[in-house]
Amino acid sequence: MDKKELGTIGEGMAAAILQAKGYAVLARNWYCRSGEIDIVAMRGREVIFLEVKTRTNMQYGTPAEAVTPSKRRHMQQAARYYLKRYGMEHSPWRCDVMAIYVDHIENAF
Repeated sequence: MDKKELGTIGEGMAAAILQAKGYAVLARNWYCRSGEIDIVAMRGREVIFLEVKTRTNMQYGTPAEAVTPSKRRHMQQAARYYLKRYGMEHSPWRCDVMAIYVDHIENAF
């Protein structure tokens, strides 16, 4: 499995988790010139912009540690653009990270 496939699987898992928690998923892989937002969701009146990081090992740190300051800035810019584009600029919003760690242990016992 390559990184793109793993990312797609992680994003699917994240969307399912959000829906199970009562969030409505508005968009997946939403792009603008400021960057990409993996998932845009809503819960009540609050808009949530979610970065999903999926890993199979901790060789390069935890999934959440992969969200760099640069990525945070781009995500916030993209979130503001999304809110303006869809007339939601007065809605409460936040940026979340969902870390997905997949550890398949073959022949575990």
